[in-house]
Amino acid sequence: MARTLQEVELCDDAIKNGPYASVRTLYGFAFDDGSRLNRKKLCQWTGFPFEIASDDFNEKVDEVVQNFTIAELCGVGLLLGLNCAGTHQEVAERICSVLTDFDLFTQERVVQEQESEDEDDEDDPVDSNDGRAGAAAVPTFTMSFRDIEDSVRTFSGDDNYAIETWVADFEDIAKLMKWSELQRLVFAKKS
Repeated sequence: MARTLQEVELCDDAIKNGPYASVRTLYGFAFDDGSRLNRKKLCQWTGFPFEIASDDFNEKVDEVVQNFTIAELCGVGLLLGLNCAGTHQEVAERICSVLTDFDLFTQERVVQEQESEDEDDEDDPVDSNDGRAGAAAVPTFTMSFRDIEDSVRTFSGDDNYAIETWVADFEDIAKLMKWSELQRLVFAKKS
């Protein structure tokens, strides 16, 4: 049972080495003050002090939905290894839930692995000679191009969404997804 974020598998490394914007957003979740980002303090954070589905929890989810964009939430979700599919509200609830009860990280990852295995079973038939389907490959969290397209706000120039903000969001997603230059170009053209 993890008591701090650094005790959660994969979170310590993700916080220490993750993209600044995503870690900064996570820091904003944890500490409502506008203080300077401190990755060590974030690793030692013990989670929200309230229970899931409490009034405080619902207030926090509403606050997160109001203060953070879906792209920022997906950046945090990817940083924490969570599924970013769903509406703005659903993603905010998922993130707030795991940040309230760190044991849910394990449950989220088990569900994702089962979904990934189900997709793999449909896509990759087992070789009758071998009997093993990709035993050497460990399934990891994957997002489709459409998931990412839905998470990054399109830039039209008509609203108050600054180009600098869009570029920063785009670069964070590209870094998280480890895109090549060609993939970045294609996505930027489509956006």
